[in-house]
Amino acid sequence: MREEIEVAAGWWTKAIKKKLSSHTSDPTDALEKFHKSLVEGLTKRCTGHWHIGNPMKGCAYRSLSYDSRVDPLLRRAAKDAGIKVSVEELLSGSRYIMFINPGAFSHR
Repeated sequence: MREEIEVAAGWWTKAIKKKLSSHTSDPTDALEKFHKSLVEGLTKRCTGHWHIGNPMKGCAYRSLSYDSRVDPLLRRAAKDAGIKVSVEELLSGSRYIMFINPGAFSHR
């Protein structure tokens, strides 16, 4: 579970990096805090909902989305990192749903 969560959090961190870089001179600390907060939030979300023998079970619960709404974990991670720019602005023009499953993660 830890590996999949780390990869997923890394993907979201990379997704906001470019636009965050245009809003601050050194986003390194904020990106590290964002990543850490997202890992913690995803770990809490996935604990008890991680079914190695049946990876699709709980798939929707473990998903993380930025589509018609911003997932609360993304907002919390940005807030915890002290990022003043809205998640909507950092991910503008994109829509994503990520599924974090045992052995894999995917996004659309």
